[in-house]
Amino acid sequence: KKIIPLEGENTRPTTDRVKENIFNIIESMQISGNIPVWAEQAVVDCFCGTGALGLEAISRGANKVDFIDDSPQALTICKKNIVACGVNNRCKTIKANLPIQNRVKFESKKYSLVFLDPPYGENLGICTINSLIENNMVVDDCLFILEEDKKSSEPLSNNLEIIKERIYGRTKISFIKQRQK
Repeated sequence: KKIIPLEGENTRPTTDRVKENIFNIIESMQISGNIPVWAEQAVVDCFCGTGALGLEAISRGANKVDFIDDSPQALTICKKNIVACGVNNRCKTIKANLPIQNRVKFESKKYSLVFLDPPYGENLGICTINSLIENNMVVDDCLFILEEDKKSSEPLSNNLEIIKERIYGRTKISFIKQRQK
């Protein structure tokens, strides 16, 4: 399905090439048994924009996906894309500022796969990952997929490790997990 784009200069959608490579890496990790298959994943698309990453996860077999953004315009477009794809019974949109300050708006489930595509240059990726961990919103072996500018200077906290990293033009994709205690 063609995704309805989000208009404006503040948006930077994930390119098809980058998205395809992200999902090829995820599926390779699933085949090797390093992460659960799609049907067993609890997925959240943070800074969701149009919802393209979460919708791709649904198309690959994820049962349910939550979409988080603080922009009413982004959530409106995301909802339209969810309906256009016919998966509104498998999706939930949540208006929330990231990083998460408290868990009030969220159900008790814990996520096992987290997409993060924050605005470039605002250093919101790692602090959002840490807020999800601190608020007990992710499983211990959660996979975080962070898309950011390759020049990003946000330091990785000691509790996290990059297990894979790819550069596509100006975009850096980091596959991150918590260090095992």
